Amino acid sequence: MKTWYLVLLKPGKGKALKAKEKLESMGVITFYPLLHRKQMRKDRNNTMRAISQPLFPGYMFLCF
Repeated sequence: MKTWYLVLLKPGKGKALKAKEKLESMGVITFYPLLHRKQMRKDRNNTMRAISQPLFPGYMFLCF
């Protein structure tokens, strides 16, 4: 039976996604939900910017 674990990550942009890819290549099931939203750009009028933020910053769920 597989068990889920909660892992605390060190802060750093992009490190969580690299860790997710590495773990998945080793056969570990990962869950790192991202919240996708659009925000008005400050440098351009009437344009939107797509932003992805972690739903649970600093945490990743693993199953193995």
